[in-house]
Amino acid sequence: MGYICITAHFIDENWRLNNKILAFCNLKPPHSGEEIAKAVYDCLKGWGLEKKVFTITLDNAKANDSMLNILKHRLLSSNGSSNGLLCNGKFLHVRCSAHILNLIVKAGLELATSLIENIRESVKFVKASESRKDSFAICVESAGITSGAGLSLDVSTRWNSTYEMLARALKFREAFAILNLYERGYKWLPSEEEWERGVKICDLLKPFNTISTYFSGVKYPTANVYFIQVWKIEMMLKKYADCEDDGDVRTMARAMQKKFAKY
Repeated sequence: MGYICITAHFIDENWRLNNKILAFCNLKPPHSGEEIAKAVYDCLKGWGLEKKVFTITLDNAKANDSMLNILKHRLLSSNGSSNGLLCNGKFLHVRCSAHILNLIVKAGLELATSLIENIRESVKFVKASESRKDSFAICVESAGITSGAGLSLDVSTRWNSTYEMLARALKFREAFAILNLYERGYKWLPSEEEWERGVKICDLLKPFNTISTYFSGVKYPTANVYFIQVWKIEMMLKKYADCEDDGDVRTMARAMQKKFAKY
């Protein structure tokens, strides 16, 4: 089912940041800009907010760009000369920074699939059955590893799950080496070079994971952390794009740089 959720963020009389869901409902096809604009406008009108909209934040779908142009026209037309849009709506559309970060990271991860294949297959092998988990636990104990968090397998729709998988797997390098000695069915032990590449990819993804958490905050303002964090991303991508010791990570960083520059 297609659905639409509209959330209002506002500052109350005590200068506290609030957010309230104004609408959460089924949106029947076609999901065109015209239909989405009508649903949003009707919601704003119903709450008496058509003259109080400061900005609207959306992800980067083409239908949303179309919707915002239609909605802006309706808000300006209905409000007349006394419209409440800042600078006649020039700054109405604020693109979702967290979604843009997601697109940037995915551009890099598309190139990393083969680079971390053995690490992913190793995690998948251990998590495939209870008996393998038990065997791996013995290997972890033999290696003297005391990490609290266990292995996690990534999913294609969440790039930060790939970062989490790498960060956790790297702590168990020695345990995987021991598992390779005793488990005949295990054929995906990463080489030292592959482990080191995993470390670099993990280092590249870690700041994105941290910054995405900042941008996704709901209990504090995020506009004031935006510029410094975006600047950090630019400098970090420049560093990895110019690094000489790992061509694969450099290629990833350059693909991410290209997507970064687009936005």
